[in-house]
Amino acid sequence: GLYYNRFRYYNPETGLYISQDPIKLAGNNPNFYAYVHDSNSEVDPFGLDPLGSKNNPFTSLKQAMNKAKDLAGIPRSQQPDRQWKIGDDINKKGINIVNYQYDTNFGSHGRMYEFTDANGHKKIIAVHTNDGQLHVHAGNPKGEYPHGWDSYDFKTNRYAKIDDPNLKDHHLFVKVKCK
Repeated sequence: GLYYNRFRYYNPETGLYISQDPIKLAGNNPNFYAYVHDSNSEVDPFGLDPLGSKNNPFTSLKQAMNKAKDLAGIPRSQQPDRQWKIGDDINKKGINIVNYQYDTNFGSHGRMYEFTDANGHKKIIAVHTNDGQLHVHAGNPKGEYPHGWDSYDFKTNRYAKIDDPNLKDHHLFVKVKCK
């Protein structure tokens, strides 16, 4: 049987709508008949909030990570050179652990992913898990470009956040699903 979903009939057997998307390519989907997984969360009905904003968050962490990689100029398929967790586990305080960094600032808690771009410059993707709503940042080394960008240590130095031009902000928010 067919299902009615957001002004169009959907065939679950084929995974397609039986009529074209009325807004065509403006819906960000090159296939006019393709199914949008959750039309309530993937579309901003009034067009006021860009995807990734606090009021229109990404539906998955993967989407936000991909957007952060795009902003940083990192291919989406590229794996990090190194990664570490930032937290306040008192048992790990003062111990030099490769993939952990102690910090009492809740705003910095989460996971850090360090990459090297095609020009040999280091970039960072930060996933903040304990600073309000789950969000992701992309970052460059601080300082004058490109001096030191190939040897920058994000684990001991702060990063310069990369703003998304559509959001005019560096936060890429993710919708947290309750279980």
